[in-house]
Amino acid sequence: MDECYSTKNRMNNIKTKDILKFGIKEEEENSKTYSQLSGKIYRKISIYPTKVALKLKLSPDLLSILFLFSIIGASILFFNKTYTATIWGAIILFIGRTSLDYIDGNVAKYLHYFKNRKYTLHGKYLDYITHYIAEPLIFISILQNFIIGLITAICYILTHVMRLQYEKMSKENKTEQKQQSKQNKLSIFIQPLETYEQFILIGAIFNILNPIAMILAILIIIRMPISTIIFYKKLLKIDKSN
Repeated sequence: MDECYSTKNRMNNIKTKDILKFGIKEEEENSKTYSQLSGKIYRKISIYPTKVALKLKLSPDLLSILFLFSIIGASILFFNKTYTATIWGAIILFIGRTSLDYIDGNVAKYLHYFKNRKYTLHGKYLDYITHYIAEPLIFISILQNFIIGLITAICYILTHVMRLQYEKMSKENKTEQKQQSKQNKLSIFIQPLETYEQFILIGAIFNILNPIAMILAILIIIRMPISTIIFYKKLLKIDKSN
């Protein structure tokens, strides 16, 4: 009875510290390749709109769809090529990736812990699908070149998937757990390009979006095979330590 009352009271009195506590997953905090910028700053930025979303009773699925629509809107503006449209596209992209992209997960976790709602497979699927649609749209619209944009998006997604697999495979390894607190070349190499929206915003403001986008595309394409080699070597090291 007390537990039920406590859960109901939590839902009526949504606290920032509760959202932050469950907003950042334990594996993200302990991850060696999870972007510190998005993990520490963007999560905190998303707390306040998360409170609004909880008050309005917006579902995680609806928030994921809103994120996708924001990316589509930004892409349409990038295709316009005018300075004003590009600025607005960069702002919408920045808000989408730094806020909306986290709110759906924050709401899902909050409802799970304080309203006993189970995580859904279709919710996870929708979250992944929005990203796999969003990244190609953004890179193609910014670069204004379908082939280069698509190659860049594929390389970005593959690196992201490989990172997730590496984290999953090394998660329960004792040798890796002992080294979790150490900064290493994986995080240094992967982190900056994971939060590309900040570079896009800077490029749009100073009207140098095309060269910035092309540099990002080259770095993202180069990063994919290098990341593959680094991950493979790290997994070999884990195998030898077992």
